[in-house]
Amino acid sequence: YWHVMDAGRDSVDLLARLLDQFGARLRYVLVRNQIRGDDFSQLDKSGEQVRAMAFGAQVITLKHLHDPVVQKIDAANASFWAAKNVTEKGGPGLGMMERQRLKMWLRDAYQQIDAAQV
Repeated sequence: YWHVMDAGRDSVDLLARLLDQFGARLRYVLVRNQIRGDDFSQLDKSGEQVRAMAFGAQVITLKHLHDPVVQKIDAANASFWAAKNVTEKGGPGLGMMERQRLKMWLRDAYQQIDAAQV
């Protein structure tokens, strides 16, 4: 079960409820998603990540992606694939440098996902 964490309290509460309900019956991957924030102090203080890891959870981190790149992709309602590959009209309109940033981010994200070995 992949549980995507953001920097907010809601994702910590949802994780706590998930662990309460399913305990060790699921295999967990916690994704610390830095796209929408990188302060995971609420998660760290809660003890829920430690509890999940006691059930065998793996933890991966999706690093922060340059805000203007994320905003253009979001505004175009585009996938990461389209943002990386579509350069003509109808795409998110990323410039060459922005596409390069996205390519590097995707490479790192895929490495993190592969490291989870699930």
